[in-house]
Amino acid sequence: MKKSIISAAIILAAAACTTNTAKVEYGKEMSLKQIFENGTAVELPADFQPNIVFDSAKVAGFSGVNRYFGGMEYDEKSGKCEFGQMATTMMAGPNLDLESKFLKRLSDVKYLQVEKDSSVVLLDAGKNKVAVFK
Repeated sequence: MKKSIISAAIILAAAACTTNTAKVEYGKEMSLKQIFENGTAVELPADFQPNIVFDSAKVAGFSGVNRYFGGMEYDEKSGKCEFGQMATTMMAGPNLDLESKFLKRLSDVKYLQVEKDSSVVLLDAGKNKVAVFK
């Protein structure tokens, strides 16, 4: 009995050490590192540099050509995350096709996962990667 309790305590302690306790850093600008479409990473040109800033109830950033902003609902415990309708500025510029793809993929987000290195992974309903920010 005593060995079982000690073994259980060791297993729980080990699990606690590997639990990811990283949290979203509100107010911090994070750069897009990768965007995914149908499970495949989309090749991004060097001049396409979107970013995102999370707030407790909203999200905003630069989408490659324009600025965007909208509401956000995020439950830290379950990881469920949804962005509301995004509003954008209406400037013309290069990479508008990628910007459209980026904004469309944001509308697919259903989960948010913070990695140990503080990068943020956005996931769709099937928990497939949508985008990675760091």
